[in-house]
Amino acid sequence: MSACETAAPEAIHATALVIRETGILVRGASGSGKSALALCLLELARQRRWFAALIGDDRVIIRSEYGRLIAQGVRNIEGMIERRGQGIVKVDATIDAVIHFAVDLAPFGEEMRRIACAEAPVADIAGVTLPLFALSARISSMERAFAVIDEIDKICITRK
Repeated sequence: MSACETAAPEAIHATALVIRETGILVRGASGSGKSALALCLLELARQRRWFAALIGDDRVIIRSEYGRLIAQGVRNIEGMIERRGQGIVKVDATIDAVIHFAVDLAPFGEEMRRIACAEAPVADIAGVTLPLFALSARISSMERAFAVIDEIDKICITRK
């Protein structure tokens, strides 16, 4: 598929959000901490007075348009995210956004596979190649969030 083509929308098991101007797609098995990471990221962004909004939790619709990955929330659960132990909570949301990088989470009790090459890891999602940030289950959701915030800072610096 060329950069000028558009791929058909596809529903995937993931969480997506926007922090500042950066779209993030969080992937991982059930119970790996996708929602917990998203909630921590939204809180850290709020504390820093940055724009932050959930695109979708648990189910996200993705499509490629002109070489960019677009994530869209599922309409009937827009702005809703599960906070473990409390149930479904409402957060600030946006309809869709361009995704700039993916985060892969290892399920608790498992480790991420090490990347065998010296190049920066990437993910091919719906025909779009994105930087991939893999996070271990051995660190807490808040530690994961700080690591992602550091990546967002790097991206925002390079855009200036």
